[in-house]
Amino acid sequence: MGRRAIPNAELKIYREVVSLSKSHAIRKIATVDIAYRMRVSETVIFKRFATKEDLLNKTFIYCFEQFGDFSFNTIIDRKKTDELRLDEFSMATDTMSLHLAETNYVLMYVLSEYFEIGQLENIPNFNLISIRNDYPSISSVEFEQFIKQSLIMLLTHSISKTKDGVSDAFGMSLLPEIHL
Repeated sequence: MGRRAIPNAELKIYREVVSLSKSHAIRKIATVDIAYRMRVSETVIFKRFATKEDLLNKTFIYCFEQFGDFSFNTIIDRKKTDELRLDEFSMATDTMSLHLAETNYVLMYVLSEYFEIGQLENIPNFNLISIRNDYPSISSVEFEQFIKQSLIMLLTHSISKTKDGVSDAFGMSLLPEIHL
């Protein structure tokens, strides 16, 4: 008996990872649990992803793809007008609040030991080189903290917007600032 092909296997695997993240910490998500829920062998997963870390990272990227084409650079660029920044922030949080499971996964991933700032280079909404050029006088550690804190705030606000209807103007005022 031959093996059956699984249509859209990667997409189904991503969705299982996101679903498991609702009840498990990122580090506790096990490939054996994903395989069990999909009713396949773990081999199906490891034929597509080299390691668990690779799977979690690609799920992170997949989740960001669900958010559309907002510009993180515009949101944090202090040289842009407040109106432009707020419009971009509102668009991002509106979209993220419609994809709550993915937003939760991204937040959990950013807070996990698996997250590295360089992974954002794989996401079209982020131009880390451009952002870094805007802040040449701060250390790499300060820059990474700024990006991570901004991202956490954006994600957290998107989640609270869904639950509490808080305003984007208030949420954007919580973005961290770098004083040069």
